[in-house]
Amino acid sequence: MKTLIVISHPDIENSNTQQFLLQGAKHQNVDTLHLDNYSFNSQANQQSDLEKYDRIIFQFPLYWYSAPYSLKKWIDEVFTRGFVYGSESKLIGKEFGIVVSTGMPEKNFAVGGGDGYSIDQIMTPYYALARRAGMQILPTLKVFQFYNMSEREHMNLLVDYQRYITQKYPDTLENKIEWFINQFDEQVDEFDNSEPVKNLLEDLGIELDTLKLTVEDIKNGGDSNE
Repeated sequence: MKTLIVISHPDIENSNTQQFLLQGAKHQNVDTLHLDNYSFNSQANQQSDLEKYDRIIFQFPLYWYSAPYSLKKWIDEVFTRGFVYGSESKLIGKEFGIVVSTGMPEKNFAVGGGDGYSIDQIMTPYYALARRAGMQILPTLKVFQFYNMSEREHMNLLVDYQRYITQKYPDTLENKIEWFINQFDEQVDEFDNSEPVKNLLEDLGIELDTLKLTVEDIKNGGDSNE
């Protein structure tokens, strides 16, 4: 599976949240496109490049209940009627996700919260675009008040983010387990720090040996619910 992360942020170098996520993406086999440093080439080339990916993720901070301008400009350039409309859409069946960060607390977006709308409601225009293109919509990954998180919460976010950009969809127990095993078996030596995965497994009360046995059982057609 090939993943493209489309990032919109006008001051990404000074964003602790985005720099953290970018470091996490470096350890995965994904491509990133930072729109604010991007020289827009021909529309046809941009569309052709997009077709190469199986999963396309929009990543941005919440700016007045929307994304920064560069994402809107890119969408207007690339998501033309002939490219995404109806049965002729070139993106049919591809996966679409959103990673959105905000400095506001999560409670503001809950029922009765200060903002009056949930993050999912605010993201509706992007969901509608993906639906029009025939894409498979993933649950949005929301990052609230990154700067207030504890170190352990940062580590858990790192794992959640890396799973979000590379793990098979849907987020079933089987797919989650397979992702963890792949991280240990194939990539653990590439991590600057493998503690995030280990810590999350501890939080879940899962032993690595148990995970491996479960994966083998799944591959052999056994009952993973036992």
